[in-house]
Amino acid sequence: MMPKKVWDEEKLRPIVLELRKRGKSYREIAKEIGCSTFTVSKILSPFENPNSRLKQAAELAEKVEKISRNLEEIEKRLEKLKAEDLIERLSKIEKSVKEMKESLRSVSEKMMWIERSAERRVRDDSIGCIWLNEEGYCTKWYWHNRQEGREMKADKIKGKTVWKLKVKNYPLICTSCPSYEPRRLTYA
Repeated sequence: MMPKKVWDEEKLRPIVLELRKRGKSYREIAKEIGCSTFTVSKILSPFENPNSRLKQAAELAEKVEKISRNLEEIEKRLEKLKAEDLIERLSKIEKSVKEMKESLRSVSEKMMWIERSAERRVRDDSIGCIWLNEEGYCTKWYWHNRQEGREMKADKIKGKTVWKLKVKNYPLICTSCPSYEPRRLTYA
């Protein structure tokens, strides 16, 4: 008779537990390792008997509860951080919007003044510019090339074709004109 093989259960335990986690039966585990089903049963019994399972379940439940509490606390902290960060960001955005509104209002006021000034320069009455002809073209300034997208007409100066702009349609151009001169000064 052959001597009985003695297994080192400490070394076998992790292997047996892993195979059991994969869903293998006691017989399949025993066959794969080369030991008896009794050895497998002996290794797994502390983990699979009802008392041991209850103890493991209680320990797991305790761990799950602890993890849940920790998660809840982390979520609360995250929400608080998000809220604080969001409030800070919203405050900065609100400040920027107010600054932009103020700038826009200032620019709008300046633009309105510029537009009024430009419109006065191209009027047909006594305030209009002396260089503006009856058709609304500037007779003082001209271009050597036609400007795309602008209403212009050809004219001859010293035998060369030049282009005159209908400033009546583009009064803002007149605001920067250094040659502007009113037809007649009026004091209101």
